[in-house]
Amino acid sequence: MPPEIIQSIFSYCPNPHLPLASLAIAAKLSTERMFTRCGVSLLSKDIPVATDDDQPTEDPAPPPHTRAEIEALLRCRWLSWPRFQTILRAVLTTFLSHHPSTTSLIPALLFDEPHLQPPLSFTTLSSTISIPSRLLHGPWTPTKSSFLHYLTFLNLTIDWSTTTLGETATAGLAEAIESKSRLAVASLLTEHLCLRPTQAHLRSSILQHGCDPTIVFHLLSAAVRAKARSRRELGPGQGSDVNTLDPSIWAWLKRLEGTGDPRAGWLKGALRAAGDAMKVTAARAEGLHRELVGVCGRERDGVERIEMWWGGGGGEVEEDGGE
Repeated sequence: MPPEIIQSIFSYCPNPHLPLASLAIAAKLSTERMFTRCGVSLLSKDIPVATDDDQPTEDPAPPPHTRAEIEALLRCRWLSWPRFQTILRAVLTTFLSHHPSTTSLIPALLFDEPHLQPPLSFTTLSSTISIPSRLLHGPWTPTKSSFLHYLTFLNLTIDWSTTTLGETATAGLAEAIESKSRLAVASLLTEHLCLRPTQAHLRSSILQHGCDPTIVFHLLSAAVRAKARSRRELGPGQGSDVNTLDPSIWAWLKRLEGTGDPRAGWLKGALRAAGDAMKVTAARAEGLHRELVGVCGRERDGVERIEMWWGGGGGEVEEDGGE
C-alpha cells in the first residue's frame, strides 16, 4: 500500500499501536507530520462543557482506553524531548485556533522553567497518566533528565501497585547517582512519585561516587519526607529506609575531615539536620524540604538549586520533639 494511503488512514485514526504492526508500516508513518498528528490527537483536550448557568463543568479524566493510548504514545522511542516540545506547542496552537477567546487565559509553555508554568488545561497529560519506563532509568542524558523533570511538573505519576515502574525507578535512581545526574536524581525523588531512597543509595552517593552535595542533599530530603509520609499514613513509630548515623559513612567522614576537605563539615551538618528532621511528625513535604534547604541545601553549601513540583502543597513544619 502506498505511503500516502497509509498516512491518510493514520490521519483519521492516529493510534500509536499501528506502526507496531509491521516495520513496513512504521517506515511509511515515520515522518514529522505523522509524529505530530499522532501526538496532537492524543494529547489535546477540549475545554470543559458549559452548563446552563455558563459555568464550566469539571473536566473528567480521560477514559481508560484513552489513557492506555496516551501511555503507549509516551513509550514510543521516537517521542524524544525535542519532538515532545514540538507536539505540545502544536497542541496549544490547535487549542487556541478552536477557542480564540481563551488566548489570554492560557499560559505559555516554559520547557526550561516548568516551575514558572501554571497547570496546562489544554492537554490530557495529568496525574492519571504514568511516566513511561524508558524515562525512569539510565543511561541518563541531559535531554532524558529534562524530559522526566518536565513530566513531573505535569503531575504524571508512577504506578506502584499494578506495574513494575516503581522497581524501574528505584534502579534508575542508583544509575543516576552513579552517573552523577543531579537533575535525574531530583526528578525521581519528586514527592508525588513516592520513591523512597534506601541506605544503599545514600552509601553509594557518599562512599563510591564523590559525595556530590546536590545529590546527597536530595537523597536526605527525600528520606526525611518519606519518613514523614509513613507517619502520616501509618502513624508514629515508623522507621526510615535511611540511617543518618550509618557507621561506615561516619568513618568515611572522619577520614575526609583529616584531609581538610570542606565537604566534611557540610556533610556532618547535613546528616545531623536530616536526622533531626526525621523527628518531625507528619510535617508537609514542601515545608520539610525548605527547612532542610535553609540548613544545608543552599548554593553556598555547594548544592545546585533544582526546582521541584509540590502539587500546590507546602505547609508549615510541625514539631513534636521526638519519636
